[in-house]
Amino acid sequence: MELCRQPARGRKWWRCPAACWRNWPLPWPKSMVLTSWRRRRVFWPNRHRLCLQRRWLTRLSKRARVPGRLDPLPEFKNPVKERLAAGQAAWGVALPDSSDLLAKMSVDTGVEFLWIDLEHRPYGPNEIRWAPVICRQVGASAMVRVPGLDALWIKKALDIGASTIMVPQVDTADQARRAVEYCKYPPEGSRGVSPLWTLLMNVDWTDYLPAANEETAVVVQIESPQGLENIDEIAQVEGVDVVFAGPQDIAASLGVIGQPGHPDVVKILEEFPARVGQFGKPAGITDGGYDKSAHWYDCGYRFINIGTIAHMGTQGVSEALSKLRERET
Repeated sequence: MELCRQPARGRKWWRCPAACWRNWPLPWPKSMVLTSWRRRRVFWPNRHRLCLQRRWLTRLSKRARVPGRLDPLPEFKNPVKERLAAGQAAWGVALPDSSDLLAKMSVDTGVEFLWIDLEHRPYGPNEIRWAPVICRQVGASAMVRVPGLDALWIKKALDIGASTIMVPQVDTADQARRAVEYCKYPPEGSRGVSPLWTLLMNVDWTDYLPAANEETAVVVQIESPQGLENIDEIAQVEGVDVVFAGPQDIAASLGVIGQPGHPDVVKILEEFPARVGQFGKPAGITDGGYDKSAHWYDCGYRFINIGTIAHMGTQGVSEALSKLRERET
């Protein structure tokens, strides 16, 4: 990138190698040109910075529209779907709070997905709108758990950049089909067209839209006796990528609230992967730490949240993730 190396005082717009004057859409106001040196010292550097920003965005835009590209851009690849399709496990951590810094620290541990919970947290899409962009920048998937089966919440989560959607309290196959419908653009679904994250990353949405349906992963969460009863029908719904077990709510529905380690709950959870696996669907679960995550991996789960950096620290998550990947091999 070409930088203006002239001193701030007396800097001339026509000497800028980035050609500020060509990028400026309006004629230069006379009051800005014929001004004191103090005002000019403030005005000219701002104009040059604006020019450099425009050149940087233009380069990103050109990179996002490479002619003849056959494969989707890196921003459009969902690592969760890629690893599951390869028979590997997708590991993730949960975002402990609506902080961009915590989101960056979490995904820098090397996980495939970042769990962003909008069901049990006091914030909404506005507070976490940059977290999915941060995930895309490092090649991770932002998984947003919406409050329920609601087209509006799903659409907002996808429009800010989420590439994986978790829908809680799915009890029937019809609800699973509606979840898929809300996550996909026509003709596969009914999602409205107006993504915001492409603007935030300066990506042409005409590049994203054809790959959106293929990129988006749908996770349905089973948390009730009715859902467990209908799990075979739910697992057979086309477009469902992961069938997720909710240990806490399953325990509550069995009358042992707050006891996910109860023998009756553990028995159901250990049989869960085999029940959904017979229909070619991976099972998902959440727990904390290496030991529990390794146990569920051995039971057949392939979509696992291993905890948060708030409880384990970034080093703890990285070490646990390294051990789990070694266990895979």
